[in-house]
Formats: sequence, C-alpha cells, structure tokens
Amino acid sequence: RRKAIEPIPVRGRDEIADLTIAFNRMADRLRELDSLKQHLFSAITLDLRTPLTVIAWSAERLGRGEAGMPRERRASLVENIRMNTARLLGLVTQILDLGKLRTGKLQLDLDPTDVHALIEGAVDEIRPWAEDRGLSLAVSVSDAIPKLLLDAKRIHQVLVNLLGNAVKYSKASGLIRLSAELADEEVVVKVTDTGIGIPAQLQ
Repeated sequence: RRKAIEPIPVRGRDEIADLTIAFNRMADRLRELDSLKQHLFSAITLDLRTPLTVIAWSAERLGRGEAGMPRERRASLVENIRMNTARLLGLVTQILDLGKLRTGKLQLDLDPTDVHALIEGAVDEIRPWAEDRGLSLAVSVSDAIPKLLLDAKRIHQVLVNLLGNAVKYSKASGLIRLSAELADEEVVVKVTDTGIGIPAQLQ
C-alpha cells in the first residue's frame, strides 16, 4: 500500500516556510484527486456490472434457443438487451459526471416524476433475470408519495444497481423486497433480500 504524503511542519515566515505551505497544499490536492479516482473507479465498476450481466444472461438464453420458448419470452429477452445496451451507451457519457459533480458543473435533468412508475420500470428491467434464478420480487410503494422533482434516469440507474446486486447475491428461491414510503416528508426506499448482506463495517 502506498504511504500517504504527510504534511511538512512549517517553521518560520521566510521563503522556505512559504514553499513548505505551497508543498503541503499540493499534497492535499493530490490526496483529493487520488480519492476522487478511487470513487470514480468504484462507481464505474458498479454502474457497468449490472447492465453487462443482464445482457450476457439474456444473450445466453437466446443462444440456447430452448424448444418451445414463447414468442413473448424471446421478445422480452431482446428488449432486455436493447434497454441495457442503451444504458451502457448512456453510462459512457455519464462517466465524466463524477468529475463534473466534484467541480460543481454537473447538470441534472430534473422533472416531476411518478415514483411508483419509476420503481416499477426498474423492477421490470430486472424481473426476467430474477425469475430465471427462482427469485420472487415484492414491491410496495406508498400511495402517499407525491410526484417528486428528480433526475429520473439517474435514480433509475441507482435502483437497477441495487436490485441487480440483490439478484446476484441472493440464494435461489429467495425473496427480494423493494419498498418506498414517506417518512418525515422524505421518501425512504429500501431493498432487502435473502443474500449474504453487506458487512457491518461497510454499511
């Protein structure tokens, strides 16, 4: 592991002291950039993993060409590939958004959004993969939630990532629950599953 750059003690008020202060500021900036790079890498890995997994899974099912597969089932798999390919293309553009967010230049597309429809869309995208693994999906959205001013594409992406992780790590024949409720004027969304869970130190 690389050793962190420790600040150099500043002594006096001469040119050497000024140079030391400048060096410490540069070291602080390098630490910030290193942290941003790590967060960016983690975000990219997470955002790309789910659509790639769904595409690979759908293509595999189509490639097998199971006898008697209903036309609706084939159409659903093709639509899965289409939607997730479109998501990947969008993600390539959005990868720079973390850098924009860091500099305060990120532009959000905020529109009044039906939370129920937004959640159902994310669930429908993951459902075929979940059902193929023998998993059940239970969705509960409070009718008290009004339309919210959201960037629907980015929230959809977050929901699909959460559900995709739940599908990936849940045991066969398990249950995935997604709930959304209004609490103290805030919308609380929870995804629970029968998987291995998140280690306490990472929560």
